[in-house]
Amino acid sequence: MLHKSLSDWLLHATISGSHAVDSRLGHRLLGSHLLTMSKKALESGNDTIRNADSSLKLPSYASKYMVLHMCRAGPSGTKLLEEVLRNWEIMQQIFVAGDGGHMLAALGEVAAGKLTPYCRDAQRWISRCQHDLQMHPETTENITFLFCPFKFGTEILVTSSAALLGPGLGDENEPPLIEPQGE
Repeated sequence: MLHKSLSDWLLHATISGSHAVDSRLGHRLLGSHLLTMSKKALESGNDTIRNADSSLKLPSYASKYMVLHMCRAGPSGTKLLEEVLRNWEIMQQIFVAGDGGHMLAALGEVAAGKLTPYCRDAQRWISRCQHDLQMHPETTENITFLFCPFKFGTEILVTSSAALLGPGLGDENEPPLIEPQGE
């Protein structure tokens, strides 16, 4: 940015008129692009995105800021945000990169009541288990299976148990495998 006044002018629609910028739209577009890049990086598995221990690695900007852009996109970023929080490979790679704290901080920026029940549960789970997830990202599913929150049902548990144990398990009509944690 050349000068702070330029940013102020661009974001103030009544002053800048047709030159105004919709920052939420920009954040949504960036978040969507970073998600697409991340999925392609994980699918391709080519050597340019592998780190020294041969595990796949997200582009560093995506790992650090993808969730932030989705949170700042407002309601239009909700679907993208849920897609990231449901994608075990992406979540694991965010922790492998050491960016779990950035993800948690971004989720914390969202005003109370603006996160979907699933995103709110994921935020509580990440907050509760951040140290373990950061120290042992290869066990993301196991940690989720053992310590996920239950306030809004068992959706996170069902998703993680299906990923961890395979199809046919974690049927939502079955009782939870773990007793709900008190809130």
